[in-house]
Amino acid sequence: MKKAYLNQAMMATRTIIKAFWKGQVEMISDYLDDDVVAIGPLDGEFYHTKEQVYETIKFLSGRCFIDNVTNQEIYPIVNELHTCVIVGHFVVSIATKDGKLHYVEQSLTLVWQLKKDQLKICHVHYSIPHPYAHAFDVVKPSELQQNGSAPQEDREDLISIKDDQRHIRFLSLSAIEYAKAEGHETIIHTLDETIRARMRWKEFLKCLDDHFLQVHRSYVIKKESVKLIGKNYLELYSGERVPVSAKNVHEVVQALTKSK
Repeated sequence: MKKAYLNQAMMATRTIIKAFWKGQVEMISDYLDDDVVAIGPLDGEFYHTKEQVYETIKFLSGRCFIDNVTNQEIYPIVNELHTCVIVGHFVVSIATKDGKLHYVEQSLTLVWQLKKDQLKICHVHYSIPHPYAHAFDVVKPSELQQNGSAPQEDREDLISIKDDQRHIRFLSLSAIEYAKAEGHETIIHTLDETIRARMRWKEFLKCLDDHFLQVHRSYVIKKESVKLIGKNYLELYSGERVPVSAKNVHEVVQALTKSK
């Protein structure tokens, strides 16, 4: 795709992200191809045709109570003659009834095609709404302000890491499902991606709060992500299995039971 069209696709992606969180979804419809396909973060979340995808976007936009969008990274990962793939990573802030403002990492992938000199979105893959939304009692920031309680930033929920491309990434603890030690690096798993962090395991563990539990010498999990406990493993809601040291099983069961 020519540089001019690629730049146009990147600018449009940035505009779409901002428009979505502001509830201004009408302009997104102009970019959708008639046969666009959208895939969401939940099992079986698949939409086809412009009408279905637009109605889904409209519904999600009306239910996402986001206060702000920051730390946007928009970049192309594929650029061919008539097709380009644009990925967006960004951080949104959500208010909870306890008056705190949490930072949550999100991602969006758009496949753009050039059709008759017009850019159209033919595929959408998104991580919203927040995969751990069930763990938050989310409200509109305006509701807190009306009650005389402005949301307070929870900066402790946001950590910075350096990935294997030497990029500094801002990651919300609430977006982490589990992590694994591997040599001198830490492999961080969210529901959307796997990040190879240039961070020693001990340093990473110091960044975590009491929502996390170390279940093995080389594994730590977010307590809310555990679906069931096996003989020597934990199965997470994503379907991933994390090993548990035999000598730690009883302590892990107790810790998870108390956290439920």
